[in-house]
Amino acid sequence: YVDQPHLSNVPSLRLFATHVPYLSLPTSIQTSKCQIVYVCRNPLDTFISLWHFYLQFDRNKGIVPSMKLMEDYADKYFNEIIPYGPLEDHLLGYWKESMKNPGKVLFFEYEGLKKEPIANLKRLANYVGFPFSDEEENANVIDHILELCSLRSLKEREVNKSGRVYPSFENKVLFRKGETGDWANYLIPAMAKRIDAMRQKLNKDSFSFKYYGTNLMFHSKNVYEDMINSCQLALFVTFFFCLK
Repeated sequence: YVDQPHLSNVPSLRLFATHVPYLSLPTSIQTSKCQIVYVCRNPLDTFISLWHFYLQFDRNKGIVPSMKLMEDYADKYFNEIIPYGPLEDHLLGYWKESMKNPGKVLFFEYEGLKKEPIANLKRLANYVGFPFSDEEENANVIDHILELCSLRSLKEREVNKSGRVYPSFENKVLFRKGETGDWANYLIPAMAKRIDAMRQKLNKDSFSFKYYGTNLMFHSKNVYEDMINSCQLALFVTFFFCLK
């Protein structure tokens, strides 16, 4: 990994990103004044994102994707043998804390960010203490930020086209489609039903996706041949806004 600066030398405001579950965060994070923004995604699209990401690691470049390989990977995903722990525990940890302490954790659904980008950007601005003024809204500052942070714009930035932050994969593999429901292009019904059971388990803990529901409809197009050439940013991602 590249050399990392001593964090005390990083000037405020400081922004960090992590996939670490809430319960695994250092006590200093949980008890400090830093604010946490959590973004979750539905289990089906999360799996497809992880699958594409897995294929783009340098050590996997020679692998030819197949349904058997995907089924093996789905078994691990369904049985919670994945980085950063079980999906349900990860999501519920941040969601429950956001319910208990909304000033500490702001909880977003990826699908909601896509469906209501302006409203959710305003939520984020208010949460970190920098709400948009009337003058900024009238000057289309919100639209400018949304365009700047769009997947299309991020993919075109030179830093995301070349080079590496991590030695095991290129920066460009962090961006693919960013679509909702792309799982239907890849998963067979039996696999989708197993993964969707995770969503049903979350419901038992009183959590339900506000912006995403599925009737497990499938596309007839076979896009399997495209798998080796694409990757997608895998959620869940947590951002820390350290304001002190």
